[in-house]
Amino acid sequence: MPRTMVQRRMVQSQHNYRPMLVAALVLSAAIAAHAQSGGTQIVGLPVFSADGMKIGQVIDVTLSADRQVEQIRFVTGSPLGLGERTLAIAQPAFIIAAGRIRLADLSADDVQALPNAPAESP
Repeated sequence: MPRTMVQRRMVQSQHNYRPMLVAALVLSAAIAAHAQSGGTQIVGLPVFSADGMKIGQVIDVTLSADRQVEQIRFVTGSPLGLGERTLAIAQPAFIIAAGRIRLADLSADDVQALPNAPAESP
């Protein structure tokens, strides 16, 4: 049975909304991370150890079901000074304040001893 012009337009419009829906979901996650941090964008913030040393920069944020920041992933230098490593730190081990992330109880030496994060966010 041939489709009417109205039916064809309805099918086309349903397909046109999918990319917008995906974009809206991504934007929603970014806004939640932004709001959780008191209006500060988290990705790109510098990461400091408990002893005040800058040790890296945030590259990814994991949100919980209630849209709170659950984990950050950040890049830091390797212990031998060759290349970078990616580390993951879960809440409550970090504090988001004053445009930076501070690791509450980890010194720069403690961070160097941490294992690399898995290739993908959990």
